[in-house]
Amino acid sequence: MTSVVAWLPDTVEPRVAAAVLGVVATVIAAGGPAAVRLADRWAVPAMAMAGVVITWAVVTASDRVTAAPVASLTPLAGLDVVAGYQVSWLLMFADYSRFTRSARTSVWAVWLGLTLTSWWLMPLGWALARRAGGTDPGVMLAAVDAGAGAAVLITLATVTTNFVNIYLSSLAWRSVTPAVPERGAVWTVGLVGTVLGAVSGVWLDRFAGFMTVVGALLIPVGGVLLAHFVLRRAWPRVADLYDARGPLAGVRWTGMGAWAIGVATYAAFAGTAATAPGFVAAVVAYLLLGRART
Repeated sequence: MTSVVAWLPDTVEPRVAAAVLGVVATVIAAGGPAAVRLADRWAVPAMAMAGVVITWAVVTASDRVTAAPVASLTPLAGLDVVAGYQVSWLLMFADYSRFTRSARTSVWAVWLGLTLTSWWLMPLGWALARRAGGTDPGVMLAAVDAGAGAAVLITLATVTTNFVNIYLSSLAWRSVTPAVPERGAVWTVGLVGTVLGAVSGVWLDRFAGFMTVVGALLIPVGGVLLAHFVLRRAWPRVADLYDARGPLAGVRWTGMGAWAIGVATYAAFAGTAATAPGFVAAVVAYLLLGRART
């Protein structure tokens, strides 16, 4: 909660501000791709400029601090948190092609939107945490007196990230219960998330632990997908994906077994850079299990 509204005037109630941001994000998400596209045309350039302002504030800060930040994570465990956050978007990647002109455009959109910004902003966050001696985003930005740039970045990042979070959650809900109306799912997810965020800041405090769980579950999925589609070149027909009685119907036990092995391997290496072992184990297990079946 502090990180989202730390730059508001003292007369503004933090929970009210958080609720307003949540409702705004929900309204735009309910407007569909056209509304999100229009909002992002203004928000993304503004966030990029705010990032430049904050980078300049960090680079020109006079009394840099070299001590490690106050955190419970080791650097290797921190890498797992970063990987878990990035792979949490895995469920969305397959949906990008609906809103882009080609597969190549989707790849470049993911690369520019996630990879390059991560290379830029994650080291920046590390530098801010070292200077602030803590990991609360609001305190970190206040440590370099980032001013209006920080306010713009935090506010817009909160709203624009929630576009995708709301859409992803409503899409997952409708995948399980297709009878739920699309806009009804968006409004329900958005408003429930808004209430939870306004009531307590514990969700942000436990973000790192949740991302580790997400990584443990989804990173092996990425390994299975890589082994199946890239290494084995097993390209399905689109029609088969929607055929309840087709060749892809039912549980794919080879994939489930490889995924379970990847999760177990990730758990065995937890706290010591578990991402690579979990991913590799899923890839190797899928290839070996698939060969055993043939």
